[in-house]
Amino acid sequence: MRTMPDTTFHARWLLGPGPGLALGILAAPSASAQDCFDETDLQLLNGGQQATRQEAVWLYTAANGWFSREEDDLGSIEIGKFGDFVVLNNDFFDEEEVADEDIRNIASVLTTVGGRVVHDTGVLN
Repeated sequence: MRTMPDTTFHARWLLGPGPGLALGILAAPSASAQDCFDETDLQLLNGGQQATRQEAVWLYTAANGWFSREEDDLGSIEIGKFGDFVVLNNDFFDEEEVADEDIRNIASVLTTVGGRVVHDTGVLN
């Protein structure tokens, strides 16, 4: 495993006021991030700089609406906005129920896009 010096970029300041940060998914829906990396090569860089779970969801939702100048249409659940959403098989926000290393095992049981169900495992029937 390669080791990185503790002189790497400290990114928490991007979550505060200023230029801002947003995250997006750039992989095909059938591929997962863990398929792209050898897990033995992964390591936490600069502990304490990682986003909280709440911040991570915000970065993938509301922050992206602002960055794409579509905050009036997407990024949060409000009347008049697009209603794309997922129902997950576990509570992402419950750190006692789902440890950090188990987040990768959370999966969608229902996904809607543009008001249409595009994925349904049948668990909710």
